[in-house]
Amino acid sequence: MDTRPADDEERVSDSGPVDDRHHREQDRLPLFPLSSPLFPGMSLPLHIFEERYRTMLGEREDVDPVFGIVLTRSGREVGDQPAIHDIGTAATLLGVRMYDDGRADIAVRGTRRFRVIQTDWSGPYLVADVEWLPDETADDGSLTALADRTRSAMLRLVAVAAHAGNLPVPDLRLPGGPTDLGFLLSRTLWLNTWERQELLELPTTRARLERLAVIIHRERRMLTVAGASGTPIDHPGSRFLPN
Repeated sequence: MDTRPADDEERVSDSGPVDDRHHREQDRLPLFPLSSPLFPGMSLPLHIFEERYRTMLGEREDVDPVFGIVLTRSGREVGDQPAIHDIGTAATLLGVRMYDDGRADIAVRGTRRFRVIQTDWSGPYLVADVEWLPDETADDGSLTALADRTRSAMLRLVAVAAHAGNLPVPDLRLPGGPTDLGFLLSRTLWLNTWERQELLELPTTRARLERLAVIIHRERRMLTVAGASGTPIDHPGSRFLPN
């Protein structure tokens, strides 16, 4: 098992104060509803085949962020106007492979989180007014200490899982910064979609790490007491997701 982020994943800085005015400005952003959330720093491949998203890509290929990804609350991803969750993540385009019939394979990377203020389905695809959300960066030492405890707990969980499966303990490379660590564990622990979305929606790094510590303890207890657990590490982006 390996939780190392892809080389092209963005590091979310933990240094310096948050410029709340900048991060809370509003913007208008096309939205791409999916069945799983995107986290900051996470790379994700997508297969674009619906006409509305071909149009979006054509209009936004040279714009950054290219669109925002939001979790579908109800309705279908394909051929529908699904209800969506309010908190999502902006996606920067990393690469495009076009096909002769107009389909495309693209790779995106999560950057900033946002809150949806108002949606608009009047055009060919969903567009929304969004408010950019900051993440906690100020640290009096307690946030770093919390990150260290959470990192250690994750390493112990992986070691227990490896021993349970008679596998070698992997050499994990977990981020040093609290914000990076919180987002990486949120997207790599094997969780239900709703639990991942809850982690994305938490307002601060501190709240996210505290919740992750509870989840990691739960998973380790399942391994220790029941002798079984779901696979603790997932690899987002291991296959293309359809639009």
